[in-house]
Amino acid sequence: MRIACDAASRVRLDVDPLIARVAARLRETGHWNPMIAAEEIATDAVDDVWHEEGLADEYARALADVHEQYLAQAVRVTEAIEALEEEGREAWIARAISHQLAFQVAWDALDRVDLLTEFPPEALCATCGAELSGADEGRDAAASA
Repeated sequence: MRIACDAASRVRLDVDPLIARVAARLRETGHWNPMIAAEEIATDAVDDVWHEEGLADEYARALADVHEQYLAQAVRVTEAIEALEEEGREAWIARAISHQLAFQVAWDALDRVDLLTEFPPEALCATCGAELSGADEGRDAAASA
């Protein structure tokens, strides 16, 4: 999946006409799920321009770019392996991986206790119903002291 995502981000294709075409067909569909319908219609739209947009060549060029990127990344991965072997837990890569794992664990824990959908009033913007005056009062008091 990563290869496809990396390659797709490098494909040079004017998608605006495809978006307009899909949007127009989406309005006419009777599909029960608009997301599924949009993906099906968009798949057909991309398939329809395969030859006229030269997508085979464009995909090949994008994959060549991805290949070059991955070769460069392989060198960085080798350096990361060496840093881990030499420095262990204190290596930059060990800290980075630990941070990523801790981040995921924290968010999964917040989700498990249903705290990802509940925010304290001070975390909300004014358009969500929070009042910003409390934060301003604290700043005003500190400025006058």
